[in-house]
Amino acid sequence: MESYIQEYKEKPGGMPKRITVSAISKQIGIKGRELYEMPECRRIVEKYVESQEEFWVRKIVWAIFALEKESKTLNWNNIKRLVHIQKENYYSCRELLLRDIDAAIIEACDPAEKAKI
Repeated sequence: MESYIQEYKEKPGGMPKRITVSAISKQIGIKGRELYEMPECRRIVEKYVESQEEFWVRKIVWAIFALEKESKTLNWNNIKRLVHIQKENYYSCRELLLRDIDAAIIEACDPAEKAKI
């Protein structure tokens, strides 16, 4: 079950997707609300469920790294173009973003760079 969740959450080269019980149900081919009737599976999925704000943060961090990889200018218009997020939504998740951005940058560094930090 967890491998399906990770595959859905982080497809290589693709934009991140939000983890929800219904999204994972569709991913593994379970119709309707059947996953809600499977307590153990539902509990695993619920460990990974994220709020809308957490998902926006993950998308913004993904966009930052995607822009850097393509050597494009890092600005709001380019981020917005990639992840389709409104300015109001950015401001609602800004505190989470500031908290999580350092951890994401450190995680993305290679091991030699992490030692310097």
